[in-house]
Amino acid sequence: MNIHFALARQAMCAGFRILGARPGDRIAVPAFICSDVPAALVHDGYQLVYYDIQQSLQPDLSQPKPQADFLLVVNYFGFPADVASVTQRWGFDLRQIIEDNAHGLFSRDQEGRVLGQRTALGFTSFRKSLRVGDGGTLHVNSPLLVELAAAEQLEPISRAPSVGGRLRQFGAQLSEQTRLPLMNLLRTTKRAVVRGAVQPFDETTRYPSPASSQSLAVLHSCNPVEECRRRVSIYQRILPQIVAAGGQPIFRTLPSGVAPYALPFFSTTHVAQRVQRDLWLRNFEVFPWPNLPHIDRDYPSWYQHVHLVSFLR
Repeated sequence: MNIHFALARQAMCAGFRILGARPGDRIAVPAFICSDVPAALVHDGYQLVYYDIQQSLQPDLSQPKPQADFLLVVNYFGFPADVASVTQRWGFDLRQIIEDNAHGLFSRDQEGRVLGQRTALGFTSFRKSLRVGDGGTLHVNSPLLVELAAAEQLEPISRAPSVGGRLRQFGAQLSEQTRLPLMNLLRTTKRAVVRGAVQPFDETTRYPSPASSQSLAVLHSCNPVEECRRRVSIYQRILPQIVAAGGQPIFRTLPSGVAPYALPFFSTTHVAQRVQRDLWLRNFEVFPWPNLPHIDRDYPSWYQHVHLVSFLR
């Protein structure tokens, strides 16, 4: 059973409600994560416990089990987290875990299991992989939770795309037709206006809102085989350029079944800028990830040296 929302963070919060989480409960989340995720959970009244991630982007299972009631496990950039080891080493039941598959649309693990469907609940942000204005999906994988999940179901609505969304769609189509770097020109113009300011968490987006019928139509018309092939092909083509520029890819090979959302690599800002110059004419965007949450301890240094080449069309 799939339930669709405007945003994946809304799907995540609905998922924890379905699992029985209540304000004051403790949720363990990785410290290496976009700050919007913990911000949404804090706004729902949960206490957060942070755990560390290894440079392989797997949970650091050498650390003690997080003292939490529920656990969020992340499939970074469409690469599967080792859920089996997490349950074995830390002892969380699958009904205590939500699989954050925001980046993993159409990705599978090496056993062929669809990411986002390996625990009782998971969620995917398909707007991060397809050029649509909204779209997050909550995957309800346990039959025991279907009745509770039905209460969270929202009917899709027709939502007119924003001016910015229409411009990006037009730019993407024109870039593909002309082979000119129009999308990168649009991004550069936007950054010059915004001047790199980080947008604060919008509290209003935490309230459940339905996905648009337009976005769902794009999702349902997408050919998963072709989309996976497209992303794998891009990864393989640009990997040598990342290495030549001095970047250190986190994953030098693609495991079977992975449909990468992006190509993540370790680098300095200077190297990332060189990669952006090398890929400029091909309309690829290079950016640092994530906007880390503020926590009361130091981050491992590598957390702040991850850059992505996005594969969004």
